[in-house]
Amino acid sequence: AWSMNPVTSTTAEEDSTISEIVRKCRKETDEGAMVSAFGKETASTVSLDDVVATIGDATNLSDATATTLPLDTRMSSVRRREATGGNLVADAMHWLLETNIHTENNNYSSLPLLAMINGGFIRGDRLYKPGSIITVREVLNELPFPRTMKVLEIDGLHLKEAMAQQLSHPTPSGA
Repeated sequence: AWSMNPVTSTTAEEDSTISEIVRKCRKETDEGAMVSAFGKETASTVSLDDVVATIGDATNLSDATATTLPLDTRMSSVRRREATGGNLVADAMHWLLETNIHTENNNYSSLPLLAMINGGFIRGDRLYKPGSIITVREVLNELPFPRTMKVLEIDGLHLKEAMAQQLSHPTPSGA
């Protein structure tokens, strides 16, 4: 027979050698995540604790569509229905595309743009209440996968068929 005895910070003293190893590994992992997400040059100018936004703070927005709703990245939401977390990511993608494509002189500048994201790409599984502070760390926790967008030119019929096929599954599977 065996038994499990939980070890918590109240039952065990901190081992300074182990703590230093953990601190060093966390630092290396954090630095690697920053370089992977932003590139070496940008990563050197950004901290994981830099504040990106405050949820529900519309004071700096002149847009009448600004929201004070919670930011919902829970799997039960982003994989099953429209959710504020998915909307935020898609809106950010759309803004980036619009800024970089519609302002350049190219074949795409006159076409309508649509940004979409698979809900399985969003992995934070949290509900951020209004007033919550979002840092770079939260963004990386929410979007842990490579961040490369692709621009496709697609006929409306094919887009409609693809969306209908995806929406035909009542429960999410995979990513």
